[in-house]
Amino acid sequence: MINPPINWESPIQIGGFSVPKWPENVFPEPIQTFINDLSLSTETPIELASLTVLSVIATASQGKFKVQIKEDYFEPVNIWTCIALPPGSRKSAVLNKAIAPLIAWEKQKLNELTPIIENVKSKNQTLEARIKEFRRKAASAKEKDFLQITNEISQLENSIEKVPSPPQLWTQDVTAENLGEIMSLNKERMAIISDESGIFDLMSGRYSSGIPNLDLYLQGHSSGPVRVNRGSREPIIMNEAVLTFGLVPQPEILKGITNNKIFRGRGLIARYLFAIPPSNLGYRTLNTKPLSDNVKQAYFDVITNLLKIENEETFIIKLSQDAFKYWFTYSRAIEINMEEEGQFAHMTDWAGKLPGAIARTASLIHIARYSNQNPHLIEISEDDMKKAVKMAHVLSEHAKAAFDLMGADPALEGARNILKWIKRNKYITFTFRDCHHAHKSKFKKAKDMEDSIDILKERYFIREKDKEIKPHRPSRILEVNPQLYNEEK
Repeated sequence: MINPPINWESPIQIGGFSVPKWPENVFPEPIQTFINDLSLSTETPIELASLTVLSVIATASQGKFKVQIKEDYFEPVNIWTCIALPPGSRKSAVLNKAIAPLIAWEKQKLNELTPIIENVKSKNQTLEARIKEFRRKAASAKEKDFLQITNEISQLENSIEKVPSPPQLWTQDVTAENLGEIMSLNKERMAIISDESGIFDLMSGRYSSGIPNLDLYLQGHSSGPVRVNRGSREPIIMNEAVLTFGLVPQPEILKGITNNKIFRGRGLIARYLFAIPPSNLGYRTLNTKPLSDNVKQAYFDVITNLLKIENEETFIIKLSQDAFKYWFTYSRAIEINMEEEGQFAHMTDWAGKLPGAIARTASLIHIARYSNQNPHLIEISEDDMKKAVKMAHVLSEHAKAAFDLMGADPALEGARNILKWIKRNKYITFTFRDCHHAHKSKFKKAKDMEDSIDILKERYFIREKDKEIKPHRPSRILEVNPQLYNEEK
């Protein structure tokens, strides 16, 4: 093994970002206890339970509430979450327990509606039989009887009732066309909750000749109006379509998303709150206690209380003055960090939506806290806004890791390419000019490569030597840290 010179620091690997610890006690009780115990009982990262439960709260609340941030600025309370974890991480176990209240509610409503549905179907069948008989008579009726028969048919047709549709709160595998149909049947609301990645394939146009159809998804995030007119289908008309996502794909799926430039270009990726928690596979005890019935029931009660809320007009939740000040101060900090040299410079599309996501998250925390009261009659407190900001602060680092994984930071991706080139050629030193010549397809101009070189210098992979004096112009020479090759010995 080569002993590294004492004046070289050990290189810091370019493998992504180190995400900070998830904040404690950001949800009200009994939600927080359920999240903690669910994470412990399944031995899964706390981010998984936290964001999945947040999406369940949103599913139960969306379309019923909006948060008013300023006089002319409102946000819906739906949320899009995406937690990337490798296979074998017990994602399904967490999702199944988190969505259990939604499944129970759907079953209860189906049981209540089944006799009504059967009764309406029976009546309609009788009416249809009579209509058929009248039509038979009309075919041979004399002119003076024909008008009376057609009037009878018209009255019978008007008596046919629409068969009630059992309510559906969430789905997993659905095309954009079918999503619009089920949303229109369910008060313009729906959630897509899944631990598989099929929805991204559907979004990318699996069943539409590879042409992505993102309009409904994007409109569903902002609770916008939807008008779909297709010749072969009934028109879909919604005034405030609202859609929640709770996805838990594998990290490799995020890498694949970047291949679809339309996802990024249309702002789809910018709408997700990403989490890429460290995997604990190989370190689990496999000997944990299950969730207690009391903890599960308390969580059930909160979600069920929210599902029971029925309102024709959307309830408006307001921020307290202190909550607004806190939100505004943090939002300004986000704005400043979107400047050219800021930490969000390569992901301004995502950061631009973060203030809205913070307001939505604070609303969901507030709604869960007052689930057995009237959340819209109580202002969102500064404390709940601070909790939402704590989550946003950590999620910002997760987002950087996600965008890094998706290759969204060109400087970091360029640094990786240069590092591969260095290792492939076993360079001990190289010139900036040669490096640029080898990477002209990625860096059109030499100055475009500077940020990537700076990353390698900051992480102690390379360093600058004194410029070599040549007849024409000096060459920038870069030394390679010998420790880079120790790993191969």
